[in-house]
Amino acid sequence: MSHWERTTSARAMAIVYEQHYKTVGPFSGTAHITVLLDRTDDRSLRHRLLFLLKALMKDLANVEAYVLVGACVLAVNLLTVVHEALERTAIPLQSNLIAATAFMEPLKEWMYIDKEDDAGEIVTPTPGVKRILLSPCCLPHIAQAILSGEPSIVEAAAALLKAIVTRNP
Repeated sequence: MSHWERTTSARAMAIVYEQHYKTVGPFSGTAHITVLLDRTDDRSLRHRLLFLLKALMKDLANVEAYVLVGACVLAVNLLTVVHEALERTAIPLQSNLIAATAFMEPLKEWMYIDKEDDAGEIVTPTPGVKRILLSPCCLPHIAQAILSGEPSIVEAAAALLKAIVTRNP
């Protein structure tokens, strides 16, 4: 398949899925698209694949597949090249990814007993995506994006940082 065919196919798939994701349903190739994104050196194909992944994130089953293949770290690593983008591509790391962990891990509750107050308080563990994004391999990249000087990147990185440091319910 030629370069033009790959980029055009990714763009077409993104447009169709964006408009018809409810009819199409979960996409079985989400993990494959993520691996392609990880392995490509072609900037235009990378951007088209990001647009496709953004569209795929509309379905929570695709979000789960994306997270399970380790794409959160990949997406955060892509923040280091965001300044090269000719078209600003939203990296799919927003609330849908954080919400998806509810489907991936059984909800646990622990009782937290304060030494000064025996009333106790229910505390839930940090969701998996938040743990990944708060890890030493991701958090510095998110913080660095805030220093990029690009208003849309700063705003998105600040919103992401706020979402991942907000205490669980």
